[in-house]
Amino acid sequence: MLTFMQSSCRHLLITALFIYPIVLSPPHLSAQEVASSPQSFISINIGSQLLANTFTDNDSFELFAEEGRFSSNYQGQRDISFDVGVGIPVWSNLSLGSALTYINHNSLATISAELPHPFFFDKYRSIDGIAKDLERREIAVHIQALWTIPLSPTISLTVFGGPSFFNLRQELVNTVNFTEAYPFDTADFSGVLKVHPSDSTIGFHGGFDLAAYFTEHLGLGGTIRLSKGTADLARTNESVISVPVGGMHASGGLRIRF
Repeated sequence: MLTFMQSSCRHLLITALFIYPIVLSPPHLSAQEVASSPQSFISINIGSQLLANTFTDNDSFELFAEEGRFSSNYQGQRDISFDVGVGIPVWSNLSLGSALTYINHNSLATISAELPHPFFFDKYRSIDGIAKDLERREIAVHIQALWTIPLSPTISLTVFGGPSFFNLRQELVNTVNFTEAYPFDTADFSGVLKVHPSDSTIGFHGGFDLAAYFTEHLGLGGTIRLSKGTADLARTNESVISVPVGGMHASGGLRIRF
């Protein structure tokens, strides 16, 4: 929890430092003055996922006429995210819009398994290992209502929220490989076989955006978005894993309005 709070504070500080010089040195408001009412906009951001999505998969398998067990603990990873959004004013300070978020990274999973003995019943052999380079690709489309609060002619705070549509493709461990030799009292982890399931699901999101404009049409901004959903990935026909999607993201970048 402390690590998460430190990471969140660090990203918020970076966003604040990003906008701070513009706030301290606003342009002379004349022909370049930006209207305080909402305008149509495009946002282009790069950022990071502040909290990794971790999950666990437990399953059993048959070996030597007995049931073995394995567990995969997926660590997830905080990595770069890309975000593009648009908005159109519809009434007063209210706008409607959408945003697309894209994340693609490799992570790892720690593996533990209990293997039946080929000669003795109820005598299990424990093995442990790490599955690396598990690809995770997450795409989210956020449909959002936005309420803009003008703080000055050049600075605005926008609060937004709405449904989110997620598509997740996640590599999963399907089989644990091992080596053994006579008298078979021990075994060694030797790798895994992976599958590549995907799923689409619906969730929700909310957050805020702080933007500062240095011309009538161009500015910089920072966004905090919290989104949440659950994807069901079919590792086999009988085994479906519930995997969290979304999370808290901090990003910043260009603002264009017209």
